[in-house]
Amino acid sequence: MTLQNKNREMKKYIIAIFCLAIVSATFSQKSDAEFQKIVKEYTLNEDGSVDYHYTKTLKLLSHFAFHRLYGETFIVHNTDFQNLEINSSYTIMADGKKIVTPSNAFNEVLPRFANNSPAYNHIREIVVTHTGLEVGSTINLDYTIKSEPGFYPYLMGDEILEESSPVKELIIRVSIPADKSLNYSLLNISSEPVISNKGGQKVFTWTFKSLAASSKDSYQESHHTSSPRLVFSSSDFQNAYTDFVSQNAFKYNTNEGMEKLVSEMQETDMDDLSKCLALQKTVSNNMGNISIPLEYAGFKCRNSIDTWNSNQGTELEKAILLTSLLQKAGFKTEVVAVMPKLLYNKDIGNLLAIKDFKVKVQIKKLGDIYLSSNKIDKQNQLFTLGEDAIISLDKSQSKAKVIFNKVVEYKIEVEGKFDLQSDKLLGEIEVELENNSNQYFKFYTDSSAMKTI
Repeated sequence: MTLQNKNREMKKYIIAIFCLAIVSATFSQKSDAEFQKIVKEYTLNEDGSVDYHYTKTLKLLSHFAFHRLYGETFIVHNTDFQNLEINSSYTIMADGKKIVTPSNAFNEVLPRFANNSPAYNHIREIVVTHTGLEVGSTINLDYTIKSEPGFYPYLMGDEILEESSPVKELIIRVSIPADKSLNYSLLNISSEPVISNKGGQKVFTWTFKSLAASSKDSYQESHHTSSPRLVFSSSDFQNAYTDFVSQNAFKYNTNEGMEKLVSEMQETDMDDLSKCLALQKTVSNNMGNISIPLEYAGFKCRNSIDTWNSNQGTELEKAILLTSLLQKAGFKTEVVAVMPKLLYNKDIGNLLAIKDFKVKVQIKKLGDIYLSSNKIDKQNQLFTLGEDAIISLDKSQSKAKVIFNKVVEYKIEVEGKFDLQSDKLLGEIEVELENNSNQYFKFYTDSSAMKTI
């Protein structure tokens, strides 16, 4: 073997040892805390009410754990339809001393996402400030949220089976009336529930041991689709769809102010695409955005007139408003829900999997375009949906219509001829853009934007 080959082999060994050292350091890194036990219990009662019971035992292993990570617990609930009960809250210090959480450590605040949204100011967040914290101490918290009949259309859950720190034991227990069925699915993990009967209820119990902490990688798959997950529901998707679109909001009603806006636009010489983009701009720019998770509103939304009058709305409410305006302008349009393909299951009615809403519009010569309701789009949003499931929210359809989008490639081709002179550069550039690389809507409404490519 030549000296050059020996040096090359030596470099390979050094690199391999270096990589192993990094991996070893990563896996030997001590966690800041450990969940010794978490129990989540869902109960669907005969009258349609739903109880959620949560218990956690969390041991703190570093100062960072209680200074920055776990010093407080945040519990969100809808005070109009839900009742929160704190069953117990205390800390066992490292020497075994028990510190009961004092009454002034439970403080009710408005969740940040409900700020400046009067229609949702009845949603509250209880901040539990844990006391007696030190390295080696253990937090114990037990609470129950009772939801009134009708707040949730049925029982559903979408549990990601990992936390920010390792979990020694996680128990998920779902109880339903004996005459009902539970549809469920496990993703990225294998387990079978223990099924029992208790007090006229069928009880499904899953037990998971030694769960790793969630990944901190910034480039992991969105919406936790690669994480271990348990999805369950007492409804199939068709019934969930029928219940959801039966809301009055999906009648797409308009009032005098909305009709005046459309009428004034119709009197212009704008073409169809320009009209759609003009209405999108009105809704996205002139109406405030509020980010209320559907689960805290009981999977219900306000109608387009209420959204218009309040001058703000959630993504779904603004999508309904934009659809109402477009329909009034004569366009064939509908709201669609978007969820990751992996999470769509016709046997499981899981509205928690919906990640956003778009407005689908049919335009002559262009076909179907998809618009956002809370921002200005530079291009047809269809190109951004990957392989997502797209669900049409049309109450006139008796059956849910679901299509699976196809991934398209972005394409940018540049070709140019240049003349380099002593004091300047002259030439021509030809640029070809396809799919999402082509900011067609932006260029269509402002041709001068081509200069920014």
